[in-house]
Amino acid sequence: MTFEDPFFVVKEEVAKALNKTRGLFRRWLEVQEDVRSNVSKDELEWTTTELRNALRSIEWDLEDLDDTIAIVEKNPSKFKIDNKELTSRRNFIELTREEVKHMKDKMNYSRGRDRDRTARQPLLENSPVRGATSHGTTKYSKLENEIDSPNRHFLDSTLSQQSQLLQAQDAQLDMISHSLSSLKTVSRQIGSELDEQAVSVQLYIIVTLVLTTVCIEFSCLVFKETLVLNR
Repeated sequence: MTFEDPFFVVKEEVAKALNKTRGLFRRWLEVQEDVRSNVSKDELEWTTTELRNALRSIEWDLEDLDDTIAIVEKNPSKFKIDNKELTSRRNFIELTREEVKHMKDKMNYSRGRDRDRTARQPLLENSPVRGATSHGTTKYSKLENEIDSPNRHFLDSTLSQQSQLLQAQDAQLDMISHSLSSLKTVSRQIGSELDEQAVSVQLYIIVTLVLTTVCIEFSCLVFKETLVLNR
C-alpha cells in the first residue's frame, strides 16, 4: 500500500457518514414510537428526509469504493496490494451495504404500514359497526361531530398535500440519483480512455521535441555554412 491508494480516503468518509447515520436512524425509531404523543409530525418528516438522504449518500460513496478496488486490480504492481487486502476491502463494502439496506427496509416497511393504515381509515369510518354505534349517539354528540367535521376535512386535506409533496420530493431525489449515476459512468469511461491515451500522448510529445531540436540544429548548421560561403 502506498500514499497514492485512494481507498482509505473514501473509506474514512464512509465510516464517519455511517456513524452519523446510525444516530439519525435511532432518532427516527424513537420518533416513530412517539409520533402519537409528544413528537410533532414536522420532526418526523424532517428526520425521515434527512435519514433517506444520508443513506443515499453512503450508497454513492460505496460505489466510489468499488471504483477504487477496480483501479487497484488494474494496477496491482503500482499499489502493491495482495488478495487478502482486497478481500478485506470488499468485506467492508459488503457489510456497510447490508447495514444501509437494513435501515432502508425498515423505513420502507414503516411507510407501507402507514399507507395501509391511511387506506383502511375510510373503510372503518363507513363500516356497519361504526354506523350502528353512531345511531346510538345523542343529538348533542351528532352536533359536535358536525362542528368538528370542517376541521377534520381541513386536517385530512393538509395531510394529503404533505404526503403528495413528500412523494414528489422522493421522485426528484431519485431522478438526481439517476443523473449522478449516469455522469459517474461517463466520467469513468473518459478516465479509462485518458489512461489508455496517456502513454501515446507522452510519446508524441517526446518525438515532437526531438524533431524540433533536430530541425533547429540543422537550420543553424545551414546558416553557418551560408555565412562561410558568402565570405
